[in-house]
Amino acid sequence: MLLVIAVCFCSTGNSTLAVEARQSEVDTGAVQKSLPMAYRNDGFSLYYATEPPMTRKYLEEHYIDPLANSNVQILLWGIGPGSVLTYNTKVGEIYGDRLGEEQWKMCRPQDRWVNANIHALIKEAGCPLKIVSERAHQLGMKAFGRFPVQREYGPPLDKWMAVAFTGEFTRKHPEYRIPGMVFLDFKHKAVRDFKLAILREAVEAGMEGLFLDYCIKPGPFTANSDCKVMTRFMRECRKMTEEIGQRENRKIGILVRVPSHGAKGIGLDWETWMREKLIDYLVPSFVGPLGPGRMGYQFFYPADRFLAVGKQTGCKVYGFIWHDLGLVSHDPAPDGKTRYAKLMNRQMFQAQALLHHRSGVDGIHLGWGWGDEWACRPWANDLSDPDKLEFADKHYMVDVGPNIPLNFTLPKKPKEGTYTAQAEVPLRIADDTAAALEKKYSVEAELVFHSRGLKKGESLAVYINGKGPVTVTGGSPAEAALREPVKWKTKGAGALIAAKSWIFEPDWWRRGEHRVHIKPEWLLNGENKIKFVYTATPDAVASGSVEPKLWISWIDLLINYDEPTNRLERITAGFSGEKATTPESIKQYTGERAAEHIVGTDRKAAYLLNYKQLEINYADNVEYQLRRQQVILCPQTVDYLYDKFTSLEVRYRRGLRPKLERVVDRLTAECKTQTDKALVLMRFCRDLYKKKSWHKKGFADYVYGGTEERMIEKGEQLCECLGRLYVALCEVAGIPGRIVMHDIGGHITAEVHVDGGWAYIDPRCGMYFRKPDGKLASTWELWTDPRLTRNQGDTVMYDVSPRWKWEYRQWKCEAKYFDPREVTGLQNYSLADFEKYNYETLSEKRVRDRGLYVINKEYRDKIDTVFGTSDAARDGKKRLESTHQH
Repeated sequence: MLLVIAVCFCSTGNSTLAVEARQSEVDTGAVQKSLPMAYRNDGFSLYYATEPPMTRKYLEEHYIDPLANSNVQILLWGIGPGSVLTYNTKVGEIYGDRLGEEQWKMCRPQDRWVNANIHALIKEAGCPLKIVSERAHQLGMKAFGRFPVQREYGPPLDKWMAVAFTGEFTRKHPEYRIPGMVFLDFKHKAVRDFKLAILREAVEAGMEGLFLDYCIKPGPFTANSDCKVMTRFMRECRKMTEEIGQRENRKIGILVRVPSHGAKGIGLDWETWMREKLIDYLVPSFVGPLGPGRMGYQFFYPADRFLAVGKQTGCKVYGFIWHDLGLVSHDPAPDGKTRYAKLMNRQMFQAQALLHHRSGVDGIHLGWGWGDEWACRPWANDLSDPDKLEFADKHYMVDVGPNIPLNFTLPKKPKEGTYTAQAEVPLRIADDTAAALEKKYSVEAELVFHSRGLKKGESLAVYINGKGPVTVTGGSPAEAALREPVKWKTKGAGALIAAKSWIFEPDWWRRGEHRVHIKPEWLLNGENKIKFVYTATPDAVASGSVEPKLWISWIDLLINYDEPTNRLERITAGFSGEKATTPESIKQYTGERAAEHIVGTDRKAAYLLNYKQLEINYADNVEYQLRRQQVILCPQTVDYLYDKFTSLEVRYRRGLRPKLERVVDRLTAECKTQTDKALVLMRFCRDLYKKKSWHKKGFADYVYGGTEERMIEKGEQLCECLGRLYVALCEVAGIPGRIVMHDIGGHITAEVHVDGGWAYIDPRCGMYFRKPDGKLASTWELWTDPRLTRNQGDTVMYDVSPRWKWEYRQWKCEAKYFDPREVTGLQNYSLADFEKYNYETLSEKRVRDRGLYVINKEYRDKIDTVFGTSDAARDGKKRLESTHQH
C-alpha cells in the first residue's frame, strides 16, 4: 500500500438502506453497511453543455439512466440557478427569457443553449421537472427539486452573472434586499411567498421532495439573523408539502443543506427544524462556493452534533462530498481565460466517503455539479460500499483555512547551536494501516509538501504522532530549483484570499513540491498529529540566506494498497514463452501467433476477437495490415521493443507529403522542443472531431480509413485512425513514433520518442502522463506503475478532450489499459512505406453488412468477462464510447 501525505508550502434505486450506527460502532470507528446516496444534478450545467435542441430521450439517457442499478435513492435535481428557473414556470421566469441582444452579448455563448434547450423540452414533452421525476421513479429513485434559497446577484447589474442570474422579482423590489447587500430579507412576507410559490410549482410538477440548499451564497437571510424567520419559512414549506401530499396521496420529503458551523449566525436553526420534524434529511456542509481565488473549504465535515439530534428525532443525517476542492472557481467565464485548480481525484472521494462511513451517517450526499459526472466516474457507486473502500487508495487533505498558512518564525537566539521553530496540524483519517499490515497488505507512505526550496543550513523534520522523523535538508541543486509557492492571505472566518493572477497559471499549486516516504505504522485510524520542526544554523541566519521565511499552505494524505509491489509479478503471470531478443524470435509474439503466449482462455479469446474485429471493420485496409504486424508488449519482449524494434532515425524525407508538411509546419512553428511539438500535434488530432459531427449522426454517412490527408479532411475521430495519423504527423515533424493498441481494453493510442525516452500519448482523448521528474511516461512504465497516472498537473488534466472528463479517462487508463489483465501491442508505421499499405475507405453500410455490430457485441461481452464488468451495469450508464470506437 502506498500512503502519501502531501503538504503544500504555498500560497440503486433499490439498494440496501443504511442501518443506523450504534454508539459503540461510532466510538470504535467500525465500518458500517452500504449507505444510500443522494446525488445532485445542478439542473443547469447539462443544458449549458448540450448543443440545442435537447430531447427528452437525450436528457434521460445521458443524465438519469446512468444512475440505474446504483445505490442512489434520491436524485437531487436543480430547478434553477437562482431567481431564474429551468422549467416552464408561471411564478418566475425561465433563464434567459427576458434578456435582450445587448445583454446576451455580455454572457457566455452557451448560456443561450440553456434557454434554447429548456424551451425545446417544454415544446416536446412539457415540464422538464416532470420528465425527470417520471424517469427517476421508473428507475426506483425519488426526485427532489433542488433550490438554492438565497442565491442572488447584483446590484449593480452591469456584470454578466448579475445580468443572467437576476430575476424580475429581485430587480423590481430593491426594498426587499437586506440594506447594503445583494441578499433578500426573508422577514418580508412577499419574499417568503415568492420562494414558496416556486417550491410549490416544483412539487406540483411531480417532484417527490424538495432540497432547500442554504449553503450556496448563504445569507444572512434576515437583517438581524433572526432564526425565527427562517423557522417560520420552513413551517410554511412543510405545511405546503403536506397539503399537496394529502391531496395527491403521496409523501413529499424535505432535505436541507446547512453550514456545518455558524448556521444560527445567519438565521438557520437546524436543530429546531429537526425537533419539529420540519425536515426529513439534513446535510451539514461547508459554505460556498466563495468564488475565484477564495478558499473556504474543509476536506471533511464531521456530523457528530447533527447525528446526535438525528437519533433523537428520526431525521436522517447525510455526509457531504463536494465535487471539487473549492480552491479556485473554474466555471467558464465570458473572457474565455482558463482558471486552473487542483482537482479532486478518485482517491480523495474514497477518503471522504470512508470518513463518513466511520462517523455513522445515514447516507451520503454527492454534491456534484455537472450532470454527467456520475457516468464519468464509473467507480462512484463504490463510495456507498465500505467493503470496497476500506483498503482502497486514499488521498486526504488537511483543512485549508483553519490550519493554513502554517508559518515558522525563528527565535532571536539559537537553542543548542541551532535556530528552531515548529508547528503542528491535525489530520483525521479513516484508514486502519495496522489492520492492513496484519492482513498482509503491502503498505507504503509518502509525504508530499510544498515550500520554497530549503537552503544550505536549513532542514525540515516531520513527525507523525510523535514518530519519526523524516528530514529534508537544504542546499542541493534540486532544492535550489524549486519555485516559491503562492502566498495566501487570511480574511475572516478562515477563508483564504490570494491575488487573482496566479489562478491563470497552470500547475501553480505544484510549486515547491517535495516528496519523502514515511512509515505507515506511524498513522492512526482517527485523529493524527503532524508536526514540522524547522531548523537553521547560525551561519545561515547570520548570512540572511534563509529569507523569505518558511511557511506551509496545505497538507494532503494519500493511501494506495498493494500496487505496485506485485504488479510486475501479475503482468509476468499473464504471458508464457522465452525471451525474444532478435527479429526472428520476436515473430512468435506477432499478430495471431502471439495468442499462443497469452495466459487465460478469456484473455486469449478477447485478443483474437480484437484481431477479428479489425479485419471485419477494415477488410484488408491499412488498419488491419498494421494489426497483423503488431508485437505484444510483455516481459519477454519489453527489452527488444524498447531498444531495437523502432528505429530512432526518422525515414521521412521532405517533399513526400506536402499537405501534411504544411499542417505540421503551421502547428509547430512556435514550438521550442520535441515534446512541445508532440503535444501540439496531439491537440490537433484530439480536436479534429469538431470538423464533423459523426457522433451526433450515428455514423450513418461515416467512412472508415483513408490516407492521412483524407482523415484531416473528414474530421477523423476514431482512435485506430487517429493513432496512425498522429504517428505520421510526428514523423513529418522529425519525431520517431509508433502505434500502441490495447487489445482487450479496446483502444488505440501512440508512443513517440521525445526528451530521451518513449512517451505514451493518446491523440484521441488528449491523454499523457508526466513522471515526477517532468518527463513523459512510456507505456511500459505506466503499465508497471499505474500510480504515475495520478496526481497530474493542470497542464496534463486540462489537455483532455472536452468530450470526456479527466477522471473518467484516468480511471479507464488505470482500470483497463494499464491493468495486469490487459494485452497491449506495438506497431511500427512510416510514411516512407506508403506503397505497402491499402488506403481504401469503407462505408458504414459496407462494414455493417460485413457484421461489424455482431462482432462488436461479442467483443464487448468478452471484455466484460476479462475485466469483471457486466452488460447490465454498463447499459444502465451513459455510453461514452461509440460501438465503432476501439
